[in-house]
Amino acid sequence: SRSHFEGRTSPPAGLAAMPGQYSADPKQHTLSPIVTGATVIGIKYNGGVLIACDTLACYGGQKRYKDVCRMKQAGEYTLLGASGEFSDFQYMSKMLDELDNEDFLNEDGFRMGPHEYSSYIGRVMYNRRSKMNPLYNQFVVVGKKKDGPTQLSFVDHQGTFFNEDFVATGFGAHLAVPLLRNEWKGDISLEDAEQLAVKYLQLSF
Repeated sequence: SRSHFEGRTSPPAGLAAMPGQYSADPKQHTLSPIVTGATVIGIKYNGGVLIACDTLACYGGQKRYKDVCRMKQAGEYTLLGASGEFSDFQYMSKMLDELDNEDFLNEDGFRMGPHEYSSYIGRVMYNRRSKMNPLYNQFVVVGKKKDGPTQLSFVDHQGTFFNEDFVATGFGAHLAVPLLRNEWKGDISLEDAEQLAVKYLQLSF
C-alpha cells in the first residue's frame, strides 16, 4: 500500500503546529472558576437604590482573600457588584473603562447611564456564552442618571438581563430573595433597606 507520507519531505504540519497557531493543542476555555466572590444584594428604597456585598474572595474552597472590592464604578451614574470568577470581573471592568473613556472622548455631552451599561454587559455575556467561553459572573447593576428613575438590574453569565426591585446573586439568590419577597415594600426607607442588606449578607455568608 502507498504510504500516507509518500511524496512529502516532512510530516504534515498538523502533527506539529498549523500555520498561525501557537500550539498544536486544542483550544481550551475556562471550565471552572478558581478565585470567586459570593453574594451581592441590591435593594430599591424610597428615593434611591442600595447595593451591598462582602469583601471575601475564595481560592477554591479556601477563604483566601478577605479584603477584596467586588464593586466597580462605571461612568458617572452607575455602580455594579460582581459575584463569580474574579478575573472575569477584572476583564469586564477593563472593557467598561474603555467604553467610558470612548464616551468621554466623544465630547458630545452625553454619558451612558445604568440602563446602557447593564444592556451592554448583557450583550457581552451573551456573546461569550454563544462562543462556549462564558464569563463566569453574575452582576448587579445600579444607578440613577440625572432626573431619570433609579435602576436595579441583574445580569448573569448567560446574558440574562432584567430589572427588578430587589435582587441577589450567588448563595443570596437562594436564601435572600425568597425572604425579601416577604419583607420588601415599595416605600421602604434607606435605614430599613440597609438593615435587610446586612441581615441577608450575614445569612448568605
